[in-house]
Amino acid sequence: MVARLADKMPPMFTLIDGIYSLERGPSFDGRMRRSNLLIASSDVLSADLVGAGVLGYQPSEVQHLAHAADNRDRPYDLSLCTYCSGLIGPALTSIAFAWKGEPWDDVEILNGKVMAPTPGKKKTILFGKCMYQLNKDHPDIQEMIAIKGCPPTPMSIEKALNKAGIKVDPTFYKNIEQLPGYFLKRYEDKPEFDESFFRIK
Repeated sequence: MVARLADKMPPMFTLIDGIYSLERGPSFDGRMRRSNLLIASSDVLSADLVGAGVLGYQPSEVQHLAHAADNRDRPYDLSLCTYCSGLIGPALTSIAFAWKGEPWDDVEILNGKVMAPTPGKKKTILFGKCMYQLNKDHPDIQEMIAIKGCPPTPMSIEKALNKAGIKVDPTFYKNIEQLPGYFLKRYEDKPEFDESFFRIK
């Protein structure tokens, strides 16, 4: 459906506001920076294609852009859906805090829509509905740990990581809605991130 939006829209002024951007993303756990970048076009798809390139992605790597370009005969799919993208950041943060210097036992985590299991891995975590549907019967999986759902629940992520031997702090998942505040404190008292810049009056 997202890919079809461009087909229904007449020519219009489209603006991508990149004055602020994230060095890592896609959510609050990224590090914000002042980029002073604006992308403008009379065509919404063209603006998005240029935006993907500025971010370092080939348009063909962005699934909805690839479909939209095909729909309009504009020759341009690797993506992570919106629902899972908001949970990957907290999951990675909890894993980083769980690291004690010793390697985990050949665990891999697959997310997005196109990743495939690595032969020889002892445990494969399938993060989200797309990964589960794609790889649930894959012959290279020795032990599958499925995090089902679209999106998965925070508790199911914690349970799966613990089952894989990654002992994450449960407070990351019990209080997941408070996590943005933890990361946003780094911007306090920095004039280039004044709160008034992020308000519509």
